[in-house]
Amino acid sequence: MEMIALFRKRHPKVVSHVAPTDQGFVGYKGRRLLSILNKQKLERVLAYMLDENEFLGPHGIRSLSRYHLEHPFVFHVGGQEYKVQYLPGESNTGMFGGNSNWRGPVWMPVNAPADPRALEPVQLLRR
Repeated sequence: MEMIALFRKRHPKVVSHVAPTDQGFVGYKGRRLLSILNKQKLERVLAYMLDENEFLGPHGIRSLSRYHLEHPFVFHVGGQEYKVQYLPGESNTGMFGGNSNWRGPVWMPVNAPADPRALEPVQLLRR
């Protein structure tokens, strides 16, 4: 508690952006959310994250929005065109090693913070 008080004293601007922890923000079993986003901004982020046409997929949170399937991000460098697009399976380019399994649409490091159940197998192995 002392460190929290010291942080509040040293960084009042940062603390002013943290979601309030008054009774209106107490969740299930008295849990609280620590976020640098206020309620309105958090709702905007979650709207994209929980939209099946954006980041929510049948097997977890996508690492790249499905929106980019039909609307790839295109940029030009040195006279060449490069695209960042949603690919539901394997890579269609050799740019990052070609047939690379880690770049699938659902990536564990994106899902572990979003869903604590994603870490349950790791906790079971540690027992």
